[in-house]
Amino acid sequence: MAEQPYAGLNAALDGASDWGLTVSALGCVHRASAVLVAAGVADESAAVHHIVQKMLDYFSARWTEPQTEHKNVEEMRHGIALVRTLTQLNRMHEAAIRYVEMAGTLVHKLEAFPTVLLLLQPFFPLAWTEPHPDLTAEQVATLATDAACALLRVGEQEHALVLHGLALMKNIDSGNPIRAVANLANTATTLDGLNRLARADSALRLALELAGLYPNGRAMFVARISMVERLIDAGQETEAERLWALLDPRHSWDYAAQRSGQAEIVNAYFKLRTGRLSDRELISIERHARSTNSAALRRKVHRLRGNLAIQLEDWGVAARELDVAMRLARASEISDADTEAKLVLARAHIGQLTEAAAEANRLAAEDRAAHAPLALIWQTLGQSEKALMHARLAYRRAWADGEPHVRRYDLREAALLLYELGAPLPDLPAYNQASDPPLPWEAKVKATINNRRNIQGFN
Repeated sequence: MAEQPYAGLNAALDGASDWGLTVSALGCVHRASAVLVAAGVADESAAVHHIVQKMLDYFSARWTEPQTEHKNVEEMRHGIALVRTLTQLNRMHEAAIRYVEMAGTLVHKLEAFPTVLLLLQPFFPLAWTEPHPDLTAEQVATLATDAACALLRVGEQEHALVLHGLALMKNIDSGNPIRAVANLANTATTLDGLNRLARADSALRLALELAGLYPNGRAMFVARISMVERLIDAGQETEAERLWALLDPRHSWDYAAQRSGQAEIVNAYFKLRTGRLSDRELISIERHARSTNSAALRRKVHRLRGNLAIQLEDWGVAARELDVAMRLARASEISDADTEAKLVLARAHIGQLTEAAAEANRLAAEDRAAHAPLALIWQTLGQSEKALMHARLAYRRAWADGEPHVRRYDLREAALLLYELGAPLPDLPAYNQASDPPLPWEAKVKATINNRRNIQGFN
């Protein structure tokens, strides 16, 4: 086919600098049909192929490396458009390769969860549990993990749990136990959000066992740091300190882990819970967040500083820091009921009483209300009956599945508040294993661990 009929088409595409960023790829192809006719192109199939290649060339030429250095979603717009174009053209395997190159920045650094879900949904065209057949097992596991992380942050914990299970099974079945360790840790985080602490504890134990069977520093770091977080909430300080001491403090095995700041955030959280956190440590993490352009770290630092200010009863600082944390959370559509309620509490203490009552009523009506700070809000406002109701609910949530699967620090705080309100502690049942069956994937993970031990000659 002669090239001359495409001259007008090429000029039209080159001249519209934002054409592919604001409309769908297939829409571009359909709209280009008018250009094709005007250009006198007879072979429409070949012409459409030319347009599609032109679109891909357009975005590929603007794909910048490395994708990890971008500061915001806007800087990644050409990569995002390239992935969307490929998925709409049903080139799923190639689209997945491109997505994975920028996934770490979108998910973990920028917390661009709406964008992540927009990009990932086409890979699961019928339902989140049904990946596209053109994807490899490794691609399904990676994409399902990212979708689960995004869904968890926007408040869709049940869907997140299913997807983490899918990713875990794909990695186990394809013989990738190292990635399975991360799946187990992510699953435990999701179960924690659902207040299913017994199953979360089981997932973390399995992660530690599996990681211990393979000489992989990253897997062991993920398993240990996740267990440390759980031990902190469980109030098992001695065990948390012991496990923390086993972590590689410089993460010399993994540059990405060093840049993520995860260990520093967990350490700061540990010190906050035990009354040892200082702003000096938060300033250090904040400096790291700026140097790595990490929106996730910035949000977590503001949240920690706000919680520290509440401990110190510095309500002005608490209101300012928690307000920033919530603005960053809303920008990513992150569901953070605890921070939102604590922001209202701080504002109540600086005199915004009318607004506090209205906001407390609104937050109390949400599905996963943060009852502990809500109880403190109503106590501050002199509404003892409402404070008592939320204090009891806070105690119930902290009790979770029952001893030993409880949130120890939260339990102590709720008990103290109930005492201040003159109410007895609720009489709640102990953990009943018979009513908490294992999740579908647990048996296969245990079998994988036993098989590996047999191969290595363990008893």
